[in-house]
Amino acid sequence: MSASLKVLDTSDWRLSLRGSLAYNRNKVVDLYYADRLYASEEAIIPDYEIGKSYDMIYGLKSLGINPITGLPVFQGADGREIPATENPSKENIVALGHATPPYSGIFNLSFSYRDFDLDMDFYYVFGGVKSYSYSYVRSSDDANKNAIKGQLQNMWFEKGDEGKTYHSPFYSSSAIASLDYPNTETVGKE
Repeated sequence: MSASLKVLDTSDWRLSLRGSLAYNRNKVVDLYYADRLYASEEAIIPDYEIGKSYDMIYGLKSLGINPITGLPVFQGADGREIPATENPSKENIVALGHATPPYSGIFNLSFSYRDFDLDMDFYYVFGGVKSYSYSYVRSSDDANKNAIKGQLQNMWFEKGDEGKTYHSPFYSSSAIASLDYPNTETVGKE
């Protein structure tokens, strides 16, 4: 959908506006006799799912940080709490959003005065999500990759720390499986 408007049109001055909006439906409509398609038997995140976009981001639903252990807690499909030390299963993986924003468009401003022309084009997108890394800055080599403001103030360090955003930097190898997947806390709007 697009629209244009001549705001001013005289012998010396011209000003016009133009805008457009596009929607990308981008939906999987059929698979090989299944609702979800996985790359392997071991995979827990589907590559494709009927009714979802082809580039859907999947992950776990976060319930926050456990104030006793300092590790994230997730919600299972049955509503129960799943600790980060428990390996995630296919049933607990949910769609978190489109990696490719479904809405896009342009806004154009065209201005002319005699022999001088000025055109400005602005491109916009919205409706997509992006997975962010909440890994820790541990050395000066990685400092430019993920320097999140307030990370230390909002990190769990000891038993009883409540309302923290970032899990403990001290976790066991059993928690790594859950921490590798996106979740509702590590995915945000683009």
